[in-house]
Amino acid sequence: MHTQSLSPRQFMMKILNGSSAGIVIGLVPPAIAGELFRALAPLSPLFAALYHVVLPIQFSVPALIGTLVGLQFHCSAPEVATLAFVSVIASGNVTLQNGAWLITGIGDVINVMLISALAIILVRALRGKLGSLTIIALPVIVAVVAGGVGSFSLPYVKMITLFVGRVIATFIALQPLLMSILLSMSFSLIIISPVSSVAVGIAVGLTGLASGAANIGVSSCAMTLIVGTMRVNKIGVPLAMFAGAMKMLMPNW
Repeated sequence: MHTQSLSPRQFMMKILNGSSAGIVIGLVPPAIAGELFRALAPLSPLFAALYHVVLPIQFSVPALIGTLVGLQFHCSAPEVATLAFVSVIASGNVTLQNGAWLITGIGDVINVMLISALAIILVRALRGKLGSLTIIALPVIVAVVAGGVGSFSLPYVKMITLFVGRVIATFIALQPLLMSILLSMSFSLIIISPVSSVAVGIAVGLTGLASGAANIGVSSCAMTLIVGTMRVNKIGVPLAMFAGAMKMLMPNW
């Protein structure tokens, strides 16, 4: 398979496009259908069962990011599969505790994006060099190198989210009006960045007025994107923004 030459900007755009699509595809179904089925669960056991069907979709976000990044680079099936499991390793959402493997949340998306970029560099460098051993050697090499780097980098990359959380925590201690303004501005930026707004909100314990201010920031960002995309896109894009798919526009940054 021919490896197309890419500029740094083109390479980064493909990483961002694949990552944003993976985040949206993995989070929108449980966010929309999940909340609907949870509200209807008292009416029928069927809705409770459907809620538990859509809820685990979010755990596949790291694998979806790896898969869609691979498709952005026109990777073959073994290459896409390799990128998918390396992204899961990098996310840190699968951990061994007391002899049992546990899945917790979606992991660290920033680390997933960084390691996806490293993995795709390795995949492109090895393309056409392993011959008939590709399906065996490629997953091993990329898993050991990129997966290993991802495991070691995870604690340090997590510090980015922790730092954002600490900044948000300082806002909560301010006078209510100033706090509300700063929180609204912060979450309107966080919602279209690789940083998880949910993780930050839970980490700092947003409640009451602080939670409302953060929600206003997210809603204001969504409305701005809806109005902006209506002018240049078909109806599907504004509807996606309305449904909560603001992270689709991460590459626009």
